[in-house]
Amino acid sequence: MSSYGSTVLPFLLVLLTFLTTLPFSHGDSHHFQPGPQTSPRPSPGWESEKFWGTTSSYVEGPITQPVEEYSSVVLAAERTRRKDPLDGFKRYTGGWNISEHHYWASLLFDIWHYVHTSVAADTCVAMNEWVVNPTAHTALDEILPCVDKATAQETSLKSKEVTSQLVDVINEVITNVSNINFAPNFVPLYFNQSGPLVPLLCNPFFHDLTDRPCTAGEVDLNNATQVWANYVCQVSASGICTTTGRLTPTFYDQMSSGVSMSIALNSYGPFLVELEDCTFVRESFNDIYSEHCPALRRYTKWIYIGLAMVSTAVMLSLVFWVIYGRERRHRLYGTQSTADDQSSHHEEVEKD
Repeated sequence: MSSYGSTVLPFLLVLLTFLTTLPFSHGDSHHFQPGPQTSPRPSPGWESEKFWGTTSSYVEGPITQPVEEYSSVVLAAERTRRKDPLDGFKRYTGGWNISEHHYWASLLFDIWHYVHTSVAADTCVAMNEWVVNPTAHTALDEILPCVDKATAQETSLKSKEVTSQLVDVINEVITNVSNINFAPNFVPLYFNQSGPLVPLLCNPFFHDLTDRPCTAGEVDLNNATQVWANYVCQVSASGICTTTGRLTPTFYDQMSSGVSMSIALNSYGPFLVELEDCTFVRESFNDIYSEHCPALRRYTKWIYIGLAMVSTAVMLSLVFWVIYGRERRHRLYGTQSTADDQSSHHEEVEKD
């Protein structure tokens, strides 16, 4: 793909320079300075000529026919029908006119579209190479601050450790405070606990931080707050339960906060680790490269081929047009020279 870009871009730049610097008007070159003009005499054949600064031209046809006024012609009208950002992205219809700002706006919009497509194609290749070489140092490493696998694994272990410690603290409160019927003189542990025992919270990890299944009688992190709400009692102004229950509203709120933190660490910890070591980014890049880049590569290749064909056709057309204009001028000069020679010969004969 890069070979197409390296071939077409220099060719297009040369073409644009040639277009903007070539002085011609309908095939006539400024390098040809016409000689003294004489009144054209009737002669057979066909002639064609147009001079700068005049409003009429000799149209190709018999010289004896009247001179016609030339009409306005839009150069390269079909080839330059591009979207014009200065006119609400409507089609530009002014043709090839380097003095018209709408022409340049439509041209720059096409160039921007071409560059945008090329950048997107290069990005696809870069993303794939970055995914294939996870340990190599690349330019993307300066944009994405990824950490090594060991550091990411350490972060994962720390999040599991904090989750396990939070669950242990909550279970200690349930076991040593809520589920014990203290005597009234054990203040502040006594708040008139009564009723069925509060179930323990399921710890998702063993002490070695490996996954642990829940046992019978434990409540899961996801529904612990709903289950514990059935064990909350109503309290008096002094914080003593006045109804059946083993959890005061204050204890319940604190335990719910600990459960929320444990859920967040347990649920989002692995995702954060994937962000840290760029696993998530690599998976996303791989999906983009597999699902979207093939079509982009195919369409970009077609664009390259089309631009190359158009550039070649325009260049050949310009070359043939210049050759045609030069030959036409030479033919006109030859006809005028013949007419002048005949006129001089007739004058000499009359003098004799």
